Amino acid sequence: MGTYSLETLVRKWGLSELTTEQAIGQILLFLQELVRRVEALEGRGEGTNRKRSSRKQ
Repeated sequence: MGTYSLETLVRKWGLSELTTEQAIGQILLFLQELVRRVEALEGRGEGTNRKRSSRKQ
């Protein structure tokens, strides 16, 4: 299953083209990709002095 862009997701939800379950699934996929990108950016250019997040996984 692919993910929609955020704009497409909001539009489809507004037009009732997604069920609640589909919308939640798409949001989770979108969030997963966003977290991956943020973590990749946090790892750039900080060397070994990087603080680790205390966030549970």
